[in-house]
Amino acid sequence: MGDGFTAEALWVCPHSGRSEHPPLWEPVKPGHVIGLSETRREVLVTDLFDARPDHRFAVPGPSLAPFCLALATGVGFITLIFTPWGAPLGGACAAICLVAWFWPRGDRQGMLTEQP
Repeated sequence: MGDGFTAEALWVCPHSGRSEHPPLWEPVKPGHVIGLSETRREVLVTDLFDARPDHRFAVPGPSLAPFCLALATGVGFITLIFTPWGAPLGGACAAICLVAWFWPRGDRQGMLTEQP
C-alpha cells in the first residue's frame, strides 16, 4: 500500500500526550458537586463523553397527566379492538393529555429560561 497507511498509525500510546483522558488503569478522583437545591427536585445533567457536570435540570412536580395518558392509551387500544375509530379516539385523548402534561404552568415558567 503506497499511501503510507500502516497498522502503527492506528495505535495511540496512552502516555504519548495525545489524549486528554488518563488511562483506565489509573484511579481517577471523583468530582465534588455542590449547588443542587434542597427545596425542589433537581437532577444533574452531565456531558456524554466525560460525565462532567453540564447543567442542572429542575424536575417538575407530581402531576395526574401521566396517569391520564395511560388511561387514554388503554382506552384507545381497547376501542381499537372493536372498531377502527379507536385509533383517532385514542390519539386525540392522548394528544390532550400530552398538551396538559407539557404545557408550562406558573411553577414551571423558570424552566423556560437558560440555567447555569
